[in-house]
Amino acid sequence: RGSKTNAGTLWYSTRIKFDAMHIYTRGRLDLQTALEYLVILTSVKQKMQEVANKGSTFEERLQEALASSAKGQRADLDLRFSVLQAVGSLIAPSFVVHTPMVR
Repeated sequence: RGSKTNAGTLWYSTRIKFDAMHIYTRGRLDLQTALEYLVILTSVKQKMQEVANKGSTFEERLQEALASSAKGQRADLDLRFSVLQAVGSLIAPSFVVHTPMVR
């Protein structure tokens, strides 16, 4: 996802969503780095959705998926995590509560 700063500089960030989990990279990435991070996060998403790993906990699967997908990556991905909880039945249709983003 691309955005512009007040100075007109174009920068990018990367995000994926699976189940109720959102994973974001820090903004202010150049296009090449953002694309590399997107490949890594897409791999994480695919690994998290594999049924072969269902015997372990969500946390264990996420840690393993992140470690194996980012293997060989020189830079820190500087990830942020957020969980979305649908509460439409309590408040309004399609209403979603976002947890605070954590690192």
